[in-house]
Amino acid sequence: MMKSIIWILSATGLACAQLSGQTTLAGWTFEAGSVSSLPATVPAPSGGFLSANVGSGTATAVHASGDSLWFSSGGNGSNRGFAGTTWANGDYFQFSISTTGYSSITITWDQYSPSDGPRDFRLSYSMNGTNFTNSTTFTMSDSPTWNTSTPQTGTATNFSIDLSAVSALANANSVYFRLTNSSAAAVNGGAVGYYSYTVLDNFTISGTAIPEPASMAFLASLLSFLSMLGWRRFRVSSLS
Repeated sequence: MMKSIIWILSATGLACAQLSGQTTLAGWTFEAGSVSSLPATVPAPSGGFLSANVGSGTATAVHASGDSLWFSSGGNGSNRGFAGTTWANGDYFQFSISTTGYSSITITWDQYSPSDGPRDFRLSYSMNGTNFTNSTTFTMSDSPTWNTSTPQTGTATNFSIDLSAVSALANANSVYFRLTNSSAAAVNGGAVGYYSYTVLDNFTISGTAIPEPASMAFLASLLSFLSMLGWRRFRVSSLS
């Protein structure tokens, strides 16, 4: 009996862990392929399409200026990040994924701008790629300076956003996230340098698996059985 109870407890713990753990739905380290400038496209110069190297998703970027240059800059402790020059208010990075089967969406990423690079950004989301809802704003920093050998963690260049309260993002066929430049100010408070840049790295979108009905039924049965065992043990103890 004791072995059975231990097995049931282990199975229950495993089931709970599977239901509550976060899974990477899409991640971009930008190491697998280089980014290069593309000719002007409609509606504006684009940074091309970059497939996620973990999970499934697509990244791109759009600027208003035809002078924008897209390139693979040194990342946060890595050889490559996704960088672009000639930033203006409204220019953006965009990431599109499916969250089918997942909820409690979270996003983490690293981003660095030099002193004359763009300072102010906002994160927004959309279900159709056209109408976006603003989620939060954030400010770039030029410290600490990135290098290709030592990743910076827990600094002003590391970001984490919890969107678990946004139910519309759960179990959706298509979701779009944008990091949009929201002002003309540079990190140093002046104007953004015309050919200055910001660089993005390690953009990761995660979610929690929505339990299948069979999984929930299994867990409910286990809990019911354990409850019954506890009641029987209580009765035996009381009678003795």
